[in-house]
Amino acid sequence: MKVLLVCAGGMSTSMLMKKMKAYAEKHGMADFEIAARGADEVRGGEDYDIVLLGP
Repeated sequence: MKVLLVCAGGMSTSMLMKKMKAYAEKHGMADFEIAARGADEVRGGEDYDIVLLGP
């Protein structure tokens, strides 16, 4: 599963990304990929299963 976290600057989502990666590793979720980006860095056509928006 590929997850993209998006917020205004990418800073708050990067903290969440680290916690989600640690959780996935702890629970053996080998196919879990996650990225955090600021809203201005996101362009259409990216290949993610889930996109989560933050403040």
